[in-house]
Amino acid sequence: MENEKDISLLESYILKTADKQSSEEIRNRLEQDKEFKALYHELVEIRHGVKLSALSDKKKMLEVYDQQLAYTSIPKAGQNNVIGKRKWMALAASILLLAMAGLWFANQNSSLKGEDIFVETFEPIRQNVKVNHRGVRLDPENPTLSEEEKTIAYKTEKAYLFYNAEAYDKALPYFDELILLDNSEVHLFYRSISQLMTGDLTEARKGLYRNYGDEIDNSDLIYIRGMLELRENKIEEAKKLLETLPKNYKPKALEALGN
Repeated sequence: MENEKDISLLESYILKTADKQSSEEIRNRLEQDKEFKALYHELVEIRHGVKLSALSDKKKMLEVYDQQLAYTSIPKAGQNNVIGKRKWMALAASILLLAMAGLWFANQNSSLKGEDIFVETFEPIRQNVKVNHRGVRLDPENPTLSEEEKTIAYKTEKAYLFYNAEAYDKALPYFDELILLDNSEVHLFYRSISQLMTGDLTEARKGLYRNYGDEIDNSDLIYIRGMLELRENKIEEAKKLLETLPKNYKPKALEALGN
């Protein structure tokens, strides 16, 4: 029963029908549970195999159809051109159908590859914000802080505690409040990473593709942009970004893309 439940969970994840919370839980298990990860790969392979089988069956049907056309009885005088046109139209349609099916399969395969690489190779960017944008030490117990600054210090502590623990769904509400209270681009960047990890890719893109100036390390920004493109299955865009990073900076994703 437990295995059936896992299969159902993974199927919803592969087909992208799982909600944000379930997707996050599944990703966490994929990172920590080897048997669960093995089951995921098995289901992906089965899904690929089903598509290949369907494509093969379709091709066989078209081949039989073309053979039937080839053995059409000899036409009467005046009918040769008509049957010839029909045959070549059918052949052209067959070729077009196979080409479209091939493109569809390639796109589906690419989609799975991007998501798969993202799950397997994402390397977290840790952060521990000690001061706010005005340089004030963020400590809820700091007696020099105003009540507003203490609130900001408390929410900052909570946001990055959850973020560093990879509990991104729990970090997000604190980041939302911090962005309103504390005018810092740093919080916006780490909220965008949390959105990426919880599957809110539209909002993540808005936050990641902006000018952060010197507030965010450029390698961190490029890496996360590359991982966003990878999660959205834009393989070439991801590769172009990741190739610009220093050689030893979080290399797992680029190494996987190179295989």
